[in-house]
Amino acid sequence: MLSRSLADFRNANPGHDISVVGVVFNEVSDYYSTPEKIDARREICQEAEKNEWYVFEKTLYYSRGFPKAMRSPNPNWPGDAPWIFDRFAGELFERLAL
Repeated sequence: MLSRSLADFRNANPGHDISVVGVVFNEVSDYYSTPEKIDARREICQEAEKNEWYVFEKTLYYSRGFPKAMRSPNPNWPGDAPWIFDRFAGELFERLAL
């Protein structure tokens, strides 16, 4: 889907350049991996390799704490969301600096 979307963008917008910084997996959980999710991840990695897209090592797993924090009457409790995004942000900034 991403390959087609990029091709469509390039065809509709000649003169504009767009590139992929990388592929990040989200809502990842080793505890709830199913054969379908494992196959989908493998296919996505194959597509990324074919297109020379970087696949981020850090993933954004499902956080029960983030939705709870959004509904919490205590706005000072961030749950685990800052830690999850901070891990990924470091790798993202390294890629952007290349």
